[in-house]
This record gives sequence, structure tokens and C-alpha cells, in this order.
Amino acid sequence: MLSKISGAISQRDLTERLGIQPGSASEVIAKLEAAGAVRRSPGAADRRTMDVELTEVGRQMATEARARRHEEMFLCLSDGEKAQLLALLEKLSADWAERYGGEGEHPRHGRGERCGRRGG
Repeated sequence: MLSKISGAISQRDLTERLGIQPGSASEVIAKLEAAGAVRRSPGAADRRTMDVELTEVGRQMATEARARRHEEMFLCLSDGEKAQLLALLEKLSADWAERYGGEGEHPRHGRGERCGRRGG
């Protein structure tokens, strides 16, 4: 979560985004701070609050955790299945870039909607 955010986030906003209780968040943040992964500082907007920010150690830990998660996520697929999945995702990406101009957020499809087919 923090690795996708540039700079700091308030402890309150982080707690809300993670959907956990403030006490649980404080405990986890304290452990991460002790490990050197995050630093807390008085809030920039409101000095009564605390901002949380990843340290360089925390960024490295997040990068390694993400790499492990991605490796584990695809363990059930054979090399051929991974290649097939990549080809399908590239096809979707190219279609979205054509339809929606490449970068930026894409509209979310409602439940049950499928990708439209063009010309066949």
C-alpha cells in the first residue's frame, strides 16, 4: 500500500484504506518502525496527527515481498499457460489503449459485462 504512494500518508488514512482498527494499525506501524521500514512524523496538514512514510529499507522490503507474491501467484500455471495468459493480457491492454487513449484510469465494467469483440 505505502509503496504505491509517493511521500507520506496520514496514519488515519492508511488505517481506513487497509480497513483495520486504529489500534491494530498502530501496533503494526510500531513494529515496522522498529524494523526501520517506516518512519512516523507529525502530520504536515495537522500536527495532531501522524504521517507514515516508507524508508529505503521499507521500499526494498515491499519490492521483495511483491516479487515473492508474483512468483507464488503463478506457480499453478505451466510455462505454456503463462505465455497464453501474457498474450491475452497484452491483447486486452492493446484494446484498452486503443479505446481509452492508453494511459489513465479505465472505466470499470459492471458485473456480468464481457469484453466486446470487434470484427469477429
